Amino acid sequence: FHRNEQNPFTRPERDIPVDYPFLFQKEFIANLVVPSGFEVEEVPKSIRLSIPGRGIELSRLAQVAGNRITILSRLNLKNKTFEAKLYKYLRDFYSQTVALQSQQVVLKEANSAN
Repeated sequence: FHRNEQNPFTRPERDIPVDYPFLFQKEFIANLVVPSGFEVEEVPKSIRLSIPGRGIELSRLAQVAGNRITILSRLNLKNKTFEAKLYKYLRDFYSQTVALQSQQVVLKEANSAN
């Protein structure tokens, strides 16, 4: 999947455009089954991120239905070139993306009294 361990944009500023070699849309779907004896305590939050002009977007939808968890994540690069004035937004976008990717599904033992 499109997991970034760290932000590729580390410089505080940039004077030239950011160029990607091609447009892309990456999608990841996880369908999980909660094991018997456990229940969902927490799932990653559903979210949508973009920068001004919507040249790059990240969306994530997380749903729980009974003992099933579905997480859909999509990264969509719509522009190949970003002007230098958008660099700060790209850097912040990737910082947020890295932080979001560290969120986890948390299970806990089900209360046996139920």
